[in-house]
Amino acid sequence: MRGIGTEQTRVAKHVALHTILVLGAAMFALPFVWMVSTSLKWDREVFDNPANWFARLVPRLPYRVVRTPYVATLDTKDFTKPEPLHDLSWDLLKTRLEPRLWDAAQPILIKRQVPDSLRNELRYHLTRDLWHRLIAEKPDSLWNQPLNVIEADLASSVTLEKVNAGWELLYRAVRLASPTIQDTERIEYAVDHAEWMTQRGDARLVEAVGDIRQAEEVWADYRNAPKPPYATYFYTSFRLPLDAKDVRAITIPLHGDESYHHLTAVVELNGVMYQSDEPIVLENYTWQEVTLQLRGVKEPHERDNVVLNVSGRETEVVGARLARVTLTLHRANFFVGTARKFIRNYRDAATFVRFWRFVWNTVIVTALSIVAQLISCSLIAYGFARLKWPGRDAVFLLVLSTMMLPAQVTMIPVFLIMKWFGFYDTLTPLWIGSLFGSAFFIFLLRQFLLGIPRDLEEAAKIDGCGYFGIYWRIMLPLIKPALAAIAIFQFMGAWNDFLGPLVYVTSEEKMTLSLGLQLFQSMHGTEYGMLMAASAVMTLPVIVIFFFAQRYFIQGVTLTGLKG
Repeated sequence: MRGIGTEQTRVAKHVALHTILVLGAAMFALPFVWMVSTSLKWDREVFDNPANWFARLVPRLPYRVVRTPYVATLDTKDFTKPEPLHDLSWDLLKTRLEPRLWDAAQPILIKRQVPDSLRNELRYHLTRDLWHRLIAEKPDSLWNQPLNVIEADLASSVTLEKVNAGWELLYRAVRLASPTIQDTERIEYAVDHAEWMTQRGDARLVEAVGDIRQAEEVWADYRNAPKPPYATYFYTSFRLPLDAKDVRAITIPLHGDESYHHLTAVVELNGVMYQSDEPIVLENYTWQEVTLQLRGVKEPHERDNVVLNVSGRETEVVGARLARVTLTLHRANFFVGTARKFIRNYRDAATFVRFWRFVWNTVIVTALSIVAQLISCSLIAYGFARLKWPGRDAVFLLVLSTMMLPAQVTMIPVFLIMKWFGFYDTLTPLWIGSLFGSAFFIFLLRQFLLGIPRDLEEAAKIDGCGYFGIYWRIMLPLIKPALAAIAIFQFMGAWNDFLGPLVYVTSEEKMTLSLGLQLFQSMHGTEYGMLMAASAVMTLPVIVIFFFAQRYFIQGVTLTGLKG
């Protein structure tokens, strides 16, 4: 019985220890999980305030859009009771809220066209959206009034601004407005109203009444498509305000529906057909300007530019001032839409700034720093640990004393030296210092080398091996764990270094990831999804390398200073 009790105690301690370790690992991993989850969200998701914290952490999946327009049902919450209102009064008021708020909104909504199949669904969600907008500004004293007074106050507070805000949030539709022309000097020219038309019977265009601009709205039911994959066509023809040879791009105002379906574009200009190679994803539910670029180079910050290439086919459009634009709407399945939503911030982060140039610069600096540090520190440590020469211990003490010297003290002298050599605004100052070693790494390797038996060195000398041969053939293979630990330390230091690039680099062409992220934050600091996506790309290599090399890292640190 005593043995059983001891075994149970041992198991309980074992479980408790592992539980503590798992909880500790989860706590330290939580910031990275939050960063990755934020990188998968829209910015408006980041500022949502759901009822439970887990819902705030998990990114929202896109809607399964089977028709356009549709109602965004997940963007509203049900009626909630104001805290000062009595339960009985709330039960009576709740039954009257939907018809009362809907009637109050009708004079504003009367100009808008809505498919009959969506009217009841829109009524349900729009009235609840209005309710939450209204109670956010009402004082607590209102809920102590009689119900008829409360209802009258709520109805009178339904304004054009609140109804339009709820409409824009809930009513998702694809709309197309009249294009504009951009010349080679990037000057915009308006064209006469170009009406959009369609050739398919399963989709139609209606006038978007009440919108901020004159546009046609797409009404289509993808479930009635003749065959997969669903595709429908919209086209418009117009006369150019300038010669075709001077047209750089055609800009199309496009209102998306956040369906993550996509459009492809074909432009027929002066008998030549231009076709897009990349999709125009309907990932927004607001207006955006999509630029179909025919000539010139796409700038990194021009996210909404779509480059068109000449297809080489003749068209029926003739004349130097005639143009025709055809947009094809393709339906994407739920899995493709989800993938497009989750990679959106990563794609935009790589588009807005020269992200991959920053990555390449960081890789170069990090690789050169690691190689230089390993070679220089191992050679110096070998000299301190295995060779006997006058003043060795005193020099080693001097090397260790440099660890007490703050980096701020040497920053200006080192900067002047680098500038005198012509290394300013280059990547050289970020890694060349590693050629002179690090006092900490030298100490680490020296302690490791002291633990290697002298017999191996003596045997190598008998076989005719010189000092460098002993270092290369005997010592380096034996100190691999310590070298791996140093490589990890140096990788994290060089990869995350911000002060060095800030001091020595001025041009965007030579920036590293850490400095590039600061530039990105200054330009798009409020776009947290893209900022977290760029930060995740910067953090992930450090985690991956440490995960796969942790055995060497731990072995290199624990064996340092042990003598055999």
